[in-house]
Amino acid sequence: MDELGLEVLVPIHVGETRKIKNGHRQWIESVDGHPNSAGARILGLNTVDETGLGRFLALAEGPIVVLDAAAHPWLGSDEAASVTGDKPLVVLAREESSLTHVAELVLPLASWVETEGTYTSSTGRVQLARRAFPPAGQAQPAWEILHRLSQMLEAAVVAKASAEVLYEALSGQFEAFRETTFRRLEGEPGLELGPEVSDVG
Repeated sequence: MDELGLEVLVPIHVGETRKIKNGHRQWIESVDGHPNSAGARILGLNTVDETGLGRFLALAEGPIVVLDAAAHPWLGSDEAASVTGDKPLVVLAREESSLTHVAELVLPLASWVETEGTYTSSTGRVQLARRAFPPAGQAQPAWEILHRLSQMLEAAVVAKASAEVLYEALSGQFEAFRETTFRRLEGEPGLELGPEVSDVG
């Protein structure tokens, strides 16, 4: 649960096993196919697989907000659409799916090439991602949509959001990111997280 009493889940998509080096230059095996799940775990968010997603959608009370309908292949299935039942459903999506067809509200989501932000890899490095071009139509990055929603709920951390402002708020709150300022990320290809983060990946 976050400070608003909301339960936040991050879907994990398991891929093929591959060997990579972690932030301590040790070889590890990873099956995580999601590009930012390590960052989610460091922030204390709950990560779930397909079974956990299904259980959550079936048992959740109150409105459900899906921040990226493409975050896990299962979310695009007929089964995912069916288990939401009669619950109010808001979906951020880039294309149509079974889930968007049953949603009460669908918000156009910018693609990753249209989004500025950061990614924390399973090797324990945080990297800056610049957008290649502006979002098309009314699409917006998920962080911008979330910021606008938080303003409506009078829970916004900052009055005006940008990738830099939100990252500085994050790095000020979480020790692992304390030394990885946005300006440092602009000048370097990737920065290792704080030394207390030992088993990323």
